[in-house]
Amino acid sequence: MSSPDLEHSFSGNYARGLLRRGSTHVAVLAVPGGESSDAAGNSLTFALLWLRRTRESSCRGEVTGVRIILPKNSCGIVAHRLAALDPQLAVELYEHDPALNILEKIDRRRAGNLDTWLVPHRESETLLNQARPVLDAIISLAPHALTLHPAAQSREVWLRFRGLPFARWDSGRVFFGINDAREELTPASRPALKHLLHDLEVHRHPFSSDTRHSLYRLQPERWLESIVHEDVTRIDAMLDQRFVYAHTSICRCRRRTIGCVFAGSCRAERSLAMVIFKGSLCSRPRRSSISSRPPCDSIQQPMIF
Repeated sequence: MSSPDLEHSFSGNYARGLLRRGSTHVAVLAVPGGESSDAAGNSLTFALLWLRRTRESSCRGEVTGVRIILPKNSCGIVAHRLAALDPQLAVELYEHDPALNILEKIDRRRAGNLDTWLVPHRESETLLNQARPVLDAIISLAPHALTLHPAAQSREVWLRFRGLPFARWDSGRVFFGINDAREELTPASRPALKHLLHDLEVHRHPFSSDTRHSLYRLQPERWLESIVHEDVTRIDAMLDQRFVYAHTSICRCRRRTIGCVFAGSCRAERSLAMVIFKGSLCSRPRRSSISSRPPCDSIQQPMIF
């Protein structure tokens, strides 16, 4: 048996080729449908490696650039990362629509923008009411740490353990697992779900002995959000627990992640407070002064508007 030459080969997750027009060529790298979100997110790296390989090995003409073909609605991460590259680098983005079997060229400047939307409260409540009969049995396993989060756009409801997504409800079916949450919950897989919850309880705990465990360190800003949302008066006694709205639009800056929560004030002028919190990605965590908070964090004083 012979193993693949990993040093001189590319990932098998992508299709690659060269397009020729006269004496010029364009490198092409495509992400097939059905691949994970990581495959789409990492495609830019492999596309640049493929462009370099074709330029070094091509002897029949100039390779002018590279085209990246992604599945429908999956170019946002790649477009965002392209902003960090030289604008003169010839990288084109395309999305493949399987229903129409067409390629659509994507404007990389617009595709990297953040999407914003408002969801009527009644839509979220309707979605939660549909999911609760199935999810209540899971919540009963760790009611102190689990929270429900409806996603009205995708018609899903996510379960989070101290801020970390680990399961989702989708049209009556439940899938679980860290990151992509792909294993479907069945009578046969229920022990695996209980084992995952046990690991979360052991490692994603303020007094965990292993502060370098991945379950402890994943998404610290979400953990902070869940604590602030649970009792916003920890931040300021004038904030009203009845009017707390999570709005964790995560921004990454160097080695920190930043999120925020909006909260109404008890004051007569009915002002709005924005609580900003940061989770550090440093390798040496610092202990927080509040025992219910994860390490590597800080919460700024609320800004009142």
